[in-house]
Amino acid sequence: MNDRYKNHQFFSPEHIFDYENIQQYDNPKINSENIRIGSLSFQWHVATKKEKERVKNEWIKIIPSLNKVKRISITCGISQEFLDIFCDLQNLTDLRIDSSKATNLNPILKLTKLKRLELERFTQLKDISPIAKIKLTHLRIENSFKVENYEKIREITSLIGLSLNGDTFAPKNLRLKSLKPYEKLKNLKHLDLNSASLIDKNSYISLLQLKSLVRFDILVIVPKEIKKVILEQHKTLNSGNFTDWDDKNKKFYDDKDWEIKKLEELKK
Repeated sequence: MNDRYKNHQFFSPEHIFDYENIQQYDNPKINSENIRIGSLSFQWHVATKKEKERVKNEWIKIIPSLNKVKRISITCGISQEFLDIFCDLQNLTDLRIDSSKATNLNPILKLTKLKRLELERFTQLKDISPIAKIKLTHLRIENSFKVENYEKIREITSLIGLSLNGDTFAPKNLRLKSLKPYEKLKNLKHLDLNSASLIDKNSYISLLQLKSLVRFDILVIVPKEIKKVILEQHKTLNSGNFTDWDDKNKKFYDDKDWEIKKLEELKK
C-alpha cells in the first residue's frame, strides 16, 4: 500500500465494502447487509408534496424490518424523525449519515452493536455528549460547525480512529480549542485533522500522550520546534502527512509515495 493510505482508518482497501445502492423503499435488496441510501425515491426531486408524504410513510413502515442490515450509508440527508427510526436497527455496526438537521443524538444509544459512526453536515447539531457513552472504535464528524462540546470525545477511550474536520471543499477549517482533552485516547491509532486547526498551538505536544498513535493527518503548519520534538520522541508515529510532508520544501519527502491510485488498483 502506498503511503497515502498507510495506517488510514477511514479509507483503505480493507475498509471498502460492497454496498447495495437503494433509492426505493420497495427495492428487493433493501434488507442486505450493507446498503447505501442515495434517495428516498427516483422521482423525489419532481414529486408532489402528497407523493413525498406517501413515500416517506412507506419508508417509515419498512425501516424497522431491516433486520439483516449491519452497515448503512445515508447520503440523501435525513430528518430527526428518520434518524430516530434508523436507530431501531439493533444489528447496525456502521452508520454513516451525510447531511441532517437533527439535533438530538440520544437515539443512537439504542445501537448497542455500533462500532463506527460518521456524521457529516449536521448543520444544527450542538451537543454530541450522547455518543460519548458508546464504545465506538471509529468516529468521524465533518462539516458540523455548531457542535459545542467536541471535548466530550475524550470519554470514548475505545477509539482507534478519530476524524474531526471542517469543510474540505469550501475550504473552511474546524477550529478546535486544544488537543489536551484527547490525551486519554490511549488506543487511538489514527487522528485526522486535515481540515481543522488548533487555537492552542502548544497543545500539539499532547500527541506524545497518544502512545498507540501511528498516523496523524493535518494540513496546517505545526510550529517547527514542537513538530521536531514530536517526531523525535514519539515511538510509534510513522505515517500521515504530518510525518511525510516536508514543510521547508513544501512537498512530500522523496521516499514517500503519495500518488493517488485508482480504486481498482487499491483493491488488488
